[in-house]
Amino acid sequence: MKKRFSLISAFALGMLLSSCGTGSKNILDGPGMVRSPKDIRESCKLSTTFEKNAAGKVTHINLFTSFDKGKKAAQIELLSPVDESFFEGVEVMKEVDLNFDGLNDVQVFKGKPEICLYWEGFVWNPDKNKFEKIDGFSQIPNPSPSTQGDAILGICDDDPTEMVLVRYEWKAGHLIKVDEERHRLIIDPGPIRVPNGDVIER
Repeated sequence: MKKRFSLISAFALGMLLSSCGTGSKNILDGPGMVRSPKDIRESCKLSTTFEKNAAGKVTHINLFTSFDKGKKAAQIELLSPVDESFFEGVEVMKEVDLNFDGLNDVQVFKGKPEICLYWEGFVWNPDKNKFEKIDGFSQIPNPSPSTQGDAILGICDDDPTEMVLVRYEWKAGHLIKVDEERHRLIIDPGPIRVPNGDVIER
């Protein structure tokens, strides 16, 4: 009877070990050991690939995780098709804690209309062991978590004379815009000199 119990226990442990990334919140990593949600998240490796159209322009960025076994975790459509050379010096993917739960999330580059950078954001769900898209994140220009760990801030020069600052906070699991400020940029180039040496005061 004892021998049969040992075989059943070994089989059950094997099933738990093979379930990494399938939805278990705490997963046995060996006899007497439990992997925390943070350990599971950190074992999830991320990578990206480009997808191009017939003209050779990059139209999408594919996000892969080691938990998806070769399947796309997400596909991000760029705001407009670009040459692959555009991404030289561009950080396509960032791992950062976007909802301040101590687990790294991910944001993937979406586009750069004029001078603002836009990203698609995905938050790590520790109950499901997967990334879930953050609704509205792609509307935040140049998004960055606040140093106080309570908001996502955005900043953009709306035009050459105006700067926009936005603040988004998490409310009941959703990212909500709670504030927007517009600041006029005062630009004084000083007097203008014309070719004959005269000075025009502005």
